[in-house]
Amino acid sequence: MIRERPEVGTLSPDSVKARRAEWASEASHSALLEGLTVSEACIADSNDYVAGVITADELVELTRERFGLVGR
Repeated sequence: MIRERPEVGTLSPDSVKARRAEWASEASHSALLEGLTVSEACIADSNDYVAGVITADELVELTRERFGLVGR
């Protein structure tokens, strides 16, 4: 199910953090349902995303690098 996501700029900082935490949790849960494990490095990167230290694009880039998918 694809949910429409409001523009981050229209949300309070607490709401942005809560939504990011929800999205990160959903992604981890999805991986677990697929029989995968979520590494400590991925969890740390997700926590940085939730805290606003990195952007979603940076999170994707870090994950792709971790699995050797850069440039594909």
